[in-house]
This record gives sequence, structure tokens and C-alpha cells, in this order.
Amino acid sequence: MTMPPKHMPTILTTWFPNRTQLALALLMGGSAFGLAGCMADVPAPEDVAPTPVSDSAYASESCAQLAHTALTTGDALAKETAKQRQAYNLSIWGPGSLSDSYSMAELSGNDVREALARTKGEMDAINRVLASKHCPGS
Repeated sequence: MTMPPKHMPTILTTWFPNRTQLALALLMGGSAFGLAGCMADVPAPEDVAPTPVSDSAYASESCAQLAHTALTTGDALAKETAKQRQAYNLSIWGPGSLSDSYSMAELSGNDVREALARTKGEMDAINRVLASKHCPGS
């Protein structure tokens, strides 16, 4: 391989006239790879599967009680979904992965996937019991 003449600039010297700019560009490129690795760490809320919850936990409730439970559980589900969405967005747009096994969202406590999965399971069980009792609006 022949080297270009000294008077002929290379792509790197054209784009990055000094070493500091080149070093920053390389660091920024490395951060992009860190971000890509981090994206899989925190799932989007819609990708969190519900934890199975037995219908028997709600079987003794009346339709009115079930409706109230559905409202309060729905509120909790909305809050946890919003928190998980924020954690997911942070994992994509945040400063990247600090290590291979932890993301910024996980370290900051914003990743609520377990609570979200449990609440999704509770909501599924409530809806099944509402339907089995033929409650109004189910």
C-alpha cells in the first residue's frame, strides 16, 4: 500500500485538523455503541409481560368492589407505565451504559418492570373476574 504524498490531505486530517477533535470524535462514536448496547437493558412498557395472578384473589369481591379495584389498579398501572416509559427513554437517550449489566435507568431506580408486570397481571385477573361475574361494563 502506498502512502499519499504529504501535500495531499487524508480524510482524517481534513475532517479533524487537530488530535483533540479526532479524540472527541472517537469517544462520541464509542458512546453511540454504548447506547446501542443499553437499549436492550430496559424494555419498553408494552414489552413487559404480565406476571400471572390468580383470579381467586378477586373472586370474593362484588361487582362494585371489583370496579373500584379496577380503577385503583388502573391508576397504578398508568403511573408504572409512565415510569417505565421514562426509564426506557433514558436508556435510549441517556449517557449510555455504565457497564455491561447496568443501565442508567436501573441504577437510578426508574426501571419498574417488575412492579409493572405485577400490576398488569392484577389488571388481567380483575378483568377476567369482572367478565366471569357478568358485571356491567365488562
